[in-house]
Amino acid sequence: MNKQNAINITILCFAILVFSVLSMKYAHFTIDDGFIAFRYSDNLANGYGFSWNYDDSQEFGFTSYFHTILVAFGIVLGFDPVIFSKFLTVIAGIITIVVVGFLVKELTNNQFKYYFVSSLALAMIPFFAIHAIAGLETTLFISLFILSTYAYVRFLKQGKTHNLIILLAFIILSTFTRYEGSLLAFGMIIHQLYNKIILKNKIDLRRIGFFVVPIIFLGGLLIWNNYQFGQPLPNP
Repeated sequence: MNKQNAINITILCFAILVFSVLSMKYAHFTIDDGFIAFRYSDNLANGYGFSWNYDDSQEFGFTSYFHTILVAFGIVLGFDPVIFSKFLTVIAGIITIVVVGFLVKELTNNQFKYYFVSSLALAMIPFFAIHAIAGLETTLFISLFILSTYAYVRFLKQGKTHNLIILLAFIILSTFTRYEGSLLAFGMIIHQLYNKIILKNKIDLRRIGFFVVPIIFLGGLLIWNNYQFGQPLPNP
């Protein structure tokens, strides 16, 4: 291992340590809205579907399908929903910290040698740790958002099919966590068209069609919501 890699790994480990300490400091904090999701997860785990009540009536008051399902899975395994949710989102925070460094490395074409300094800067923000420990899906969404962005940069550089598949999977999971994740697909379509029309780069327009998949997924999700709950979006 060369000196640069050793320093980067040291910075990354310190960043994760700082984030973990801050998360433990605020571990007692659980935002009220989190308990709404926990109740839905508990009912889902006990066979009542996406229901606020125990009589199997469908009330649409949760904001994240993916987070609700993951916490329900934790309940099925025997974990407390609050603790499992916090563990899940802290792990998502660590993933975000790691990927931010690699994203900076890609965006600077490895010119910024100590790219995990950006990870450390993120880890030292108290509000990032508070969001990770609050019991909401926010940090899970952020991790999937940054993974989607990193996958897109890798796709731009390599242009390989497997990069595109990984990218679409992350965008769909991001959208399944929060609907605004679909904006990633819109942004990438605009970027592809900008490269083709304005910058005159060689872009295979057929591949742009693949970025419509997450948008179709969102449309299907909204149609399902309207069919199941009588409304496309949850109650405020």
